[in-house]
Amino acid sequence: ALAAMERRGEIPPARAAGLDIELRRAGVALEDLAGRRPALREEPIAIADLLREQVSVWHLVARALGCELVLGAVLPGVHVLGDRVRLAQAIGNLIANAVQHGGGRIELGARQVGERVRIDVTDEGPGLPAGIVALAERREGGGRHGHGLAVAATVARGHGGRLSPAPTLRGAMDVVRVVEERGLKV
Repeated sequence: ALAAMERRGEIPPARAAGLDIELRRAGVALEDLAGRRPALREEPIAIADLLREQVSVWHLVARALGCELVLGAVLPGVHVLGDRVRLAQAIGNLIANAVQHGGGRIELGARQVGERVRIDVTDEGPGLPAGIVALAERREGGGRHGHGLAVAATVARGHGGRLSPAPTLRGAMDVVRVVEERGLKV
C-alpha cells in the first residue's frame, strides 16, 4: 500500500521510506516480545538519511503531544555498518521517550567523535529520574518502565557502541554511539 501511494504521488518518498522502516521496526519489536531475537543485519547506513526518516515519521506524533521535533546536524556522507531497522528502533524509542517524558523542543542530531558516530536525542524536560543503565536494568528485571531504553541499549551494544546520557543545561540528552564505517565511497 505504501509503494502504491508513493507511485501515485499521494505520499512523499521520504515519508513512505520512513513509514516502511517503522512497520519493519514494529515487526522486529513483536519478535522481541515473543523471545525471538533475529541476528543483526549489516548494511551501510547513511546517518543523515536515517535521521531524516525518523524526523519524518515522528514529527506528527511529537506535534500531537505538544512537542516540536527538529533535525539538527546530520553528518552528510557519513555511514555506519549496521542493521537499519534496529537502529531506527533504538532512535525511535529515544524519540518516544523524549516525547512522553521530556517535551518541548526535541532535537535529533549526529556528530562524529573519533571513529564513532554519536546520535543525540535532546529534549527540554526535567531530565532522567535515574541513569540510563539503571532505567534499562529495571526493565530487564521485569519493571514496567524502561523497555524502550533497554532495547536502545541492546541495539547500541549490538553495533559496537553504547547508550548513555550526556550532560545538558536543561532536559535529557540520550546518546547512541556506534562505530563509523570507514572506506565507503559516497
